[in-house]
Amino acid sequence: TYTVTGTDLNGCVNTASVKVKVAVPGTPVGDWTGAVSSDWFNCLNWKGDIVPTSTTIVTIKNTAANMPIIIGAGAVCGNLTIESSATLTLNNSASGLAIYGNFANQNTTAESLNQSAGTITFAGSVLQTIDAGTGSINNPFLNLTINNSSTGVVLINNPAFVAGQLSLTNGLLWTSRSEEHTSELQ
Repeated sequence: TYTVTGTDLNGCVNTASVKVKVAVPGTPVGDWTGAVSSDWFNCLNWKGDIVPTSTTIVTIKNTAANMPIIIGAGAVCGNLTIESSATLTLNNSASGLAIYGNFANQNTTAESLNQSAGTITFAGSVLQTIDAGTGSINNPFLNLTINNSSTGVVLINNPAFVAGQLSLTNGLLWTSRSEEHTSELQ
């Protein structure tokens, strides 16, 4: 805790105590620890005590005390990796996650990406990749938006399933597999 003293335009002196958290270069950030809860927006759940920004490389660790849940809009990250045995949940209609980098799901079990509501948006300005993992049929995106202002988004290695709405807002969606692609309109 530091004491800060300042003078306003009228010459009045004001003093306040503030707690300052300094990010030390080299301190790893972006690893989910779930130390205090499952709230994505609580900085104490993240290594380095910093909620991710659009450039943060995020890893949902399988050793976390609590797995993350996004219950509101505004969650962002750079790259996102879900480790084997880890999970990420979006379960509120207001839930929103914008990914500005690549996505990799290393978990092959059902519901490692547990998206029962909300939207995941690929919002990068460079080429992005989606590796939905070998268990991707068990981990579908519910609502997926492609809003990439550059080259687009590429599906690699494994197919990605969208159980709800696929929105192509901006950019291109490339597939890297030659298998048949089907969709069902209801």
